[in-house]
Amino acid sequence: AAITEQRSAPAGDDGPLPEPPKAAAARAPTSRSRRAEPAPEPEPEPEPEPPPRPSVRITRGRWRSRGDERDAVVAAVRQVTDAWLSDDPGQARDDLHEGMVVSRGDDERIEGRDAVLAAWRTASAEAPATVWIERELGADVVGASAVVRHAFELERDAEGTTVTERGHGLWVFTREGDRWLAAFLMTSVEPPHDR
Repeated sequence: AAITEQRSAPAGDDGPLPEPPKAAAARAPTSRSRRAEPAPEPEPEPEPEPPPRPSVRITRGRWRSRGDERDAVVAAVRQVTDAWLSDDPGQARDDLHEGMVVSRGDDERIEGRDAVLAAWRTASAEAPATVWIERELGADVVGASAVVRHAFELERDAEGTTVTERGHGLWVFTREGDRWLAAFLMTSVEPPHDR
C-alpha cells in the first residue's frame, strides 16, 4: 500500500512551497511609518481679473488741414493725448522730450519725462478718464518750435463719482529730426465739479 501511494505522487512533486514567515518586526509598523503624510497645500485661488475699463469717449476739436507742419504738430498732440487718456500712458514715452515739463498753474509743476509719465500713470489708476472733449484747437509753427492751444473738458471716474475738469491747454513742441516732441504743457483748470 505504501508503494502504491508513493507511485501515485511522483518524487519531487510536493506542490508549491509555502511562503516564508515574515519577521514580526517587518510586519509591525514603525513609529515613523505610522505618521501620516502631510496633506498637500491647496492651490491658491487665482486673482480675479479686474473688469475691463470702458474706452474713453473722445470728441476732437475741428481741425482743417493746412497742408504744412501744423498738421503734423496737431497729430502729435493727439497721439500724446490718446496715450495719457489710456490706461497705459507709457505709450507716449517716445513722443515726449526727456526734459518735458507739465505745469498746472502755480501750484503744480512736474519736470522730466519719467516724472510726467509717472504722474499720468497715477492719475489714470486713481481716476481713469471717461470723456475727453477738445475745442478751439489752434496751432502755430516757427522754425523748430510749435505751439498748440485748445479748450477742453475732461471727465474722470473717481471711485464711482464723476469729476469734471474744464480749462485750457497750451502745448509747446520741439522738432528733433523729422519728429515733433512735446516739451511743455501748461493747463489752466476751473475748480472741479462733482456730479
